Amino acid sequence: MDLNSLLRIPVLILLAFLIAACGSESPTSVVKQTKEPTSVNSYPGVSEDIAVEQPYPMAEETKSGNIFPESIEIPTPANDSGIITGKLLVEGSREAYLGANLVLGEVVEADQPGYPPLVSYSEDSNPKAVLAKNGSFLFVNIHPGKYSIVLTNPLAANLIEDPITGGTLIITVEAGKVIDLGELFVK
Repeated sequence: MDLNSLLRIPVLILLAFLIAACGSESPTSVVKQTKEPTSVNSYPGVSEDIAVEQPYPMAEETKSGNIFPESIEIPTPANDSGIITGKLLVEGSREAYLGANLVLGEVVEADQPGYPPLVSYSEDSNPKAVLAKNGSFLFVNIHPGKYSIVLTNPLAANLIEDPITGGTLIITVEAGKVIDLGELFVK
């Protein structure tokens, strides 16, 4: 055998594997479109009649289009924790601000005077607010301490400003108490 014949064998084996791999179909999802697109449901023309082998996990509220409840009932706080409530609105309007998640961050005071406090938070472990369509929010079962509210979205995280001082809003939670922050505005 010459060198050209020896090189053809691995190339032919590789070609056979590629053809075999491209020829087999094993779908993981099956989507069946049952209606033509309408002006209400025009992208991508998929209706409610979708059959998916492994559905995308989402909360029941988002399937119905009702992500936020109409209102929030403020419960009685436990003896060892507090509640924070308020209303988040767009500055210059009476519209509810629903464009971000609200996370409660712990305030860490500086050891030296003249330095601003730091706010420590994790979207995975810190308390998150329940938001209503009217902009009302509620944090429950909050341990006593100093906190600040962090607005988070995929692009940024911002602290809520104190409407009186213009600095970072710092909230002191006491056990058994409800703290109503009133209306807070976001730019």
